[in-house]
Amino acid sequence: MSSFMEKEIKEQPQILEGLFSTLTDGNNILIDIPDKIDKVIFIASGSSYHCAKAASEMFSSLAEIDCFCEYSSEFPMKKVLTSKRNLLYVFLSQSGETSDTIAAIEKVKAQGHYTLTITNRKNSKLWNLSDYNIYCDAGVENSIASTKALSAQLLCTYLLMLKIMQKQGKNVKEHLDAIKNIPNVIQNIIKKDAKIKQASKLLAKFTNVVLLGSQIFYPIAKEASLKIKETSFINANAYPFGEFMHGHVAVLNNPSLVIAIVDSDNLSLQSKFLEKIKKDYSPKMITLNMDNLLNLSDISFEIKEQKRITQVFCALVISQLLALNCAKMLGRDIDKPHGLSKVVS
Repeated sequence: MSSFMEKEIKEQPQILEGLFSTLTDGNNILIDIPDKIDKVIFIASGSSYHCAKAASEMFSSLAEIDCFCEYSSEFPMKKVLTSKRNLLYVFLSQSGETSDTIAAIEKVKAQGHYTLTITNRKNSKLWNLSDYNIYCDAGVENSIASTKALSAQLLCTYLLMLKIMQKQGKNVKEHLDAIKNIPNVIQNIIKKDAKIKQASKLLAKFTNVVLLGSQIFYPIAKEASLKIKETSFINANAYPFGEFMHGHVAVLNNPSLVIAIVDSDNLSLQSKFLEKIKKDYSPKMITLNMDNLLNLSDISFEIKEQKRITQVFCALVISQLLALNCAKMLGRDIDKPHGLSKVVS
């Protein structure tokens, strides 16, 4: 393979399968957490923050728990809650040594709140500072652009949510069954080489790229834009569908590509926005569709999976492959982009 990034993308099915086997035993989720949790606050940076933001959407809608996200770098400016009981702070870091995330956990621990770290490195500083830990077990990630570690983090956050739901007395078997199928679904996406290359070739022609998503798919669009920036140096920016129509849409007066994640829950409204965008600006368009194929797009990836968590992984892996192949076509140094490094202590 030509890059670590490509190798690490293709390792994801095996990593997720192994992680699921390690963290579950039948319907028993092998994660240690406090007995009662009323509120969760995620703290992370970069790709880990996008994972946390997607997780917060799931926690709020499925576990019905108040859940919020904070950037590690912004957290020193925030006031730590002192009166809220049964509050769990969750810290995400691939290395477990991210400097601003370490500063955040030290601040939280001074107030005596529960802390849990999700990391790809045991005995890291974050791991040792936390009350509870979940090990991602994704192996060493060599590429600057995080792929397999992020997917492992996402699976861990989902299992954490299901563990909380179990403690609430809810049956999560249906959700666990959906997770079991994710490695096979990802493997099938990786095999769609021809369409990925076709879409990547179109992406490589543009310097102005807009990504759109709603609710849980907005942080996935944010992650996709980050991957494109990191690997191809293209100015790719993500927006929620509706917010984009408030002024931001003017960027399409420049030659542009729109990449839209169209989900079944919001199909009618999203289709309306895309029709207006096409009519007013005529950009090239790539869509990732959870429902009926749209006639608006130049290239369309149909995601037929019904479970939301599976759809999220599909959109994530497709965007990773688009970024990878676009960078290849542009001749970029994929694993070590100029000026970037893992942010650690």
